[in-house]
Amino acid sequence: MPRYSKLINMKKFLSLFAKVNILIGLALMILPIGYLVALNTPTIWYRINPNALEDEVNSLSIQPFEKVDADVTLATKEFTLETPPDPSLPAGHLLSIPKAGINTQIYEALTEREGLSKGVWRLSQYGTPESNDKPVILAAHRWGDISLSNEYRSQNLFLNLPSAQVGDVITITWDQRVYNYKVVFKEETTYVSRLTNLILITCQFINSPQRIIVYAERI
Repeated sequence: MPRYSKLINMKKFLSLFAKVNILIGLALMILPIGYLVALNTPTIWYRINPNALEDEVNSLSIQPFEKVDADVTLATKEFTLETPPDPSLPAGHLLSIPKAGINTQIYEALTEREGLSKGVWRLSQYGTPESNDKPVILAAHRWGDISLSNEYRSQNLFLNLPSAQVGDVITITWDQRVYNYKVVFKEETTYVSRLTNLILITCQFINSPQRIIVYAERI
């Protein structure tokens, strides 16, 4: 009887061992597949919805400001160009957010579609770093065109803007002058709720009206 009992226990153990191995095998199969799906979700979405990027243009450049007076003046201290241009700095317009891994060009364009298709776009009806009467507003897709790599999105779009936190420093190099801003507020909403010296906007999800909006003040 004891020998028979040992055989039963051994069979139970082997059965349990086999089930555990099956579960581990399934997990090892599912996890990579899930990872690949997560990485390629924007690509899949944009392939089956060719108008998705066009739809996002309005949600990034117009809709967030429907409740904000575009001509409002900032109640902030005046800044002057106290230093001359530094010839060692690039002559263009650059944005750097180290904590979010963003280091890219700021594009000027006449239309929303053109600006957002390139990368980070400055809304032309608002301010520039050397002006004080209106905020600088920068918008960008998180994922952008399906041909872009995740590495490109991370550095040149706002894929990782959600990782920016209050207290982080944002640097804009503009016409060979450096302007620093500190993040003072961040929210997930459908419209801009306040005006600060610098406002950054991107999508929160694919095919969603929710926006991630980062507010920063010049320092």
